Amino acid sequence: MENYSVKISVIMPVYNSGEYLKTAVESILSQSLREIELILVDDGSTDGSSERCDEFATSDERVKVIHQKNAGICAARNVALRIAKGEYLAFSDHDDEYLPGLLEDSLNFALENHLDIVKYGHNVVKIRGRKLIESRAVHFETKEYYKECVGDNYIKLFLQGALTCVWDGIYRRHFIISKNIQFDTFFTSGGEDVDFMGKIISCQPNLGTLSKVFYNHYIRLGFFYIDKV
Repeated sequence: MENYSVKISVIMPVYNSGEYLKTAVESILSQSLREIELILVDDGSTDGSSERCDEFATSDERVKVIHQKNAGICAARNVALRIAKGEYLAFSDHDDEYLPGLLEDSLNFALENHLDIVKYGHNVVKIRGRKLIESRAVHFETKEYYKECVGDNYIKLFLQGALTCVWDGIYRRHFIISKNIQFDTFFTSGGEDVDFMGKIISCQPNLGTLSKVFYNHYIRLGFFYIDKV
């Protein structure tokens, strides 16, 4: 079996992230699991985020930066998939936040139970400016679903919210690459995560869910990353 020096590759598309990029990046680099790489894909930023990405790479050798012309979040994720070296993959939006223990606990659960995917709970936080509008937690039960059992429980998992996003889980890289699963650049204003998860589920992975809440997903009213802005 291949011995991975990088346990998890975290993929983060970056587009005009402003003040939020620092919190997002530091929440990943401060994780208890140190054997990681963070791939920042600067998707044609014009607000100084490009330079900030380079600064992170200079200060931490685990950070890799790709600069490209604005091509959208799907293209940005795909280019990172091609260079990732980790045993598992993870994703983060450029203005969200990892909570302590996310990578280590998810990886341990995946390895102990021979899982291709692990999904964890998350908070959905709506903010306008500095004002909190709404916050709700999405919880799953701690459970494993193997092969065809995932399809049998598709509706249940979908309604729970476990199959609608990519940033709420880790994914075994060999599984993704061997099945030639990528993000469809057809999607330019949403829907790409559901499409990506649908492709994965059709390949009958071993999937597990964790009850712990490990991720803050911020919906900043008036602040969006829209493809090809």
